[in-house]
Amino acid sequence: MSTQLKQRHSKYPHPSSQLPRIWSRLNGHPKELEEIALYRVTDRLGRGRMAYVSGDRIVATVSAWLAELGAESPLVDDLAQAVRAGNWPAAHSIAEYLSVEVDSVA
Repeated sequence: MSTQLKQRHSKYPHPSSQLPRIWSRLNGHPKELEEIALYRVTDRLGRGRMAYVSGDRIVATVSAWLAELGAESPLVDDLAQAVRAGNWPAAHSIAEYLSVEVDSVA
């Protein structure tokens, strides 16, 4: 019987060599993080509400605020589309009609 311990052969010889892979999985790829844009959406109907959301959450946020008033509008989709496309003149016009403000947050 041998007294030597058999070494495990793995793809990663030392646990610390996995850190870059683990870190990128936890924090997302740097290129993906750069592409995430945040927007400040403000309710102009006197409630003073404000939300910081990504482009894909604009529709849900504004629709929820309209639903509280018993309203809905297909323009919410147009607003989100204009914001994501960077068409700020159209976005501000639609936002005014919906009584919200949308601004880009750096």
